[in-house]
Amino acid sequence: MAIVTVFLVCLYSVTIASEKQFETSVQDLQIQLGSASILNGSFYSEPEIKGRFQAINQLIELTELPESTWSAAYVNAGSGFIDVKAEDWFYSAVSWAVSEGITSGMTETQFGPDITCSNAQVLTFLWRACGKPVSSIANPFQDVTTSDYFYLPALWAYEQGLVSGSDFSPSKDCTRAMAVTYLWKAAGSPKGTVVASAQFADVSETSEISQAVAWAVENGITSGTSNTAFSPYMTCTRAQIVTFLYRDIPNLNTTEETVTLPSGISYIGRMMNGIPHGKGVLTIPDIGQYEGDFQAGKRSGTGTFTWSTGESFTGAWADDKISGTGTLTMSSGDTLIGTFSDNRISQGTYCFSEGYGTVEVPVSGGKLQTSAAVKISLVDGSSYSGPIVNGKLNGICTITFANGDSYVGNVSSNLKSGTGTYTWQNGAWYEGSWSEDEMSGEGTYYYTASATGERLYGTFSHNDPVDICTYFSASNTEYVTIWRDRQCISITRG
Repeated sequence: MAIVTVFLVCLYSVTIASEKQFETSVQDLQIQLGSASILNGSFYSEPEIKGRFQAINQLIELTELPESTWSAAYVNAGSGFIDVKAEDWFYSAVSWAVSEGITSGMTETQFGPDITCSNAQVLTFLWRACGKPVSSIANPFQDVTTSDYFYLPALWAYEQGLVSGSDFSPSKDCTRAMAVTYLWKAAGSPKGTVVASAQFADVSETSEISQAVAWAVENGITSGTSNTAFSPYMTCTRAQIVTFLYRDIPNLNTTEETVTLPSGISYIGRMMNGIPHGKGVLTIPDIGQYEGDFQAGKRSGTGTFTWSTGESFTGAWADDKISGTGTLTMSSGDTLIGTFSDNRISQGTYCFSEGYGTVEVPVSGGKLQTSAAVKISLVDGSSYSGPIVNGKLNGICTITFANGDSYVGNVSSNLKSGTGTYTWQNGAWYEGSWSEDEMSGEGTYYYTASATGERLYGTFSHNDPVDICTYFSASNTEYVTIWRDRQCISITRG
């Protein structure tokens, strides 16, 4: 496909009757003629592009695993509570916590997800999640007795440096700061690469919780309550605490294992109770390989799936499916960037290359939106943005040409038609009617970037001013001009 870019510059020669009478001169009335043209031909075949896009959707389906690949006894354990629904964000965490004996419901039918968690409760949950280790130290607390359900957890927490002092304060409400600090210390107080104070206005760099918050955010255990606030002193509910623990499992009691199933699917990575949980690599024979996060035997978190045919997806996963933001790259170089849901693109951009340059097509509702603002970047430096119909620009478009000129306005089949504004690289511009890629109809030519400076208003035909036009000089003096055969044959002060 050939690219034809045309740019003509011509200065009108003008004959002025008794020109010395006026402020204006021949030079004043000279204007630029012609404009750069859009690509000559179609940008792409719409059926072909839609076919390539459909092939991507079919490819994604190959990442799906049989439901029985991994068995997790706790997956549905939360279904026994009337206040825990399958669609709740804490459903999987509650199911895990109940099945693993981390906690139980407030009653047989109610978990109490919105009830505030106490200091004794959160440390007991954490102690159980770590395997109920037994401490050999003497009781250092004056408010803890051997009959308390949290007696062993309290001693363990003291021995591990999670708490200190002689008061355990078992009934004290647990805050977000306390929760992430306990988890951080239980993980060995690792240093994170994220600076909490740079993200949250309510966590200073010198704060005692700064490193714990940074670690929790970096490891996906929790995030801020807004883009700029962590809310360290906000109390935590039972649902929030078990969710923090559920996300923190890889730091607590998972093991590194290698498993090969009878189906040929293999896994190398962190596991809990024989189920992938944490970081790992999953290989599906003849299909591809996934490397990233797992939760309860399912790909959840961030990961990369690479097909055996060379394509790859990097981004967010949830419940074993591509879900969230990510980028899918085809072996051809085509890319699909955006937000995915249930193994389908919902919003984003489909990018591909042709001989003339690259094309970016919006995607919405899982479908290509060629009638929206498609972006095209040519190898010569030109760029277009506008609707594509039958492979050509149609509608309101924004165009930047390789020579520095630009156009904003209506286009029909790659031709400037209707109303639009063309700006030349020297600052001059024309605003008005166009037809068949030429200035045609009512319009105004501006000699400079100023809308109140020198300008020529009237009727244009084939890029030429015709008949009676009004010229305004730099001092805003008005002149009536008459044009014939591309020349001004008369000029009088208005």
